Amino acid sequence: MSEYRVIWEINLEAKDPIAAAETALAIQRDPESLATAFRTIDKTGKIVFVDLKRDALPDLRKIHIKRRRFNA
Repeated sequence: MSEYRVIWEINLEAKDPIAAAETALAIQRDPESLATAFRTIDKTGKIVFVDLKRDALPDLRKIHIKRRRFNA
């Protein structure tokens, strides 16, 4: 098994950082949310953008791959 850094990003307006984090968590937990895209980085620096939309075909989930240094 390999180790990956998995990143989900969203821009939100909120009254403070806690409110922003709570809103983001609610979006992630919503079963109807479209927040299904992630950036994954392995130890070699390979970046893979993955979209886990329920209707996405397996071959289309990997959107873009590039390499960069991984700093854990």
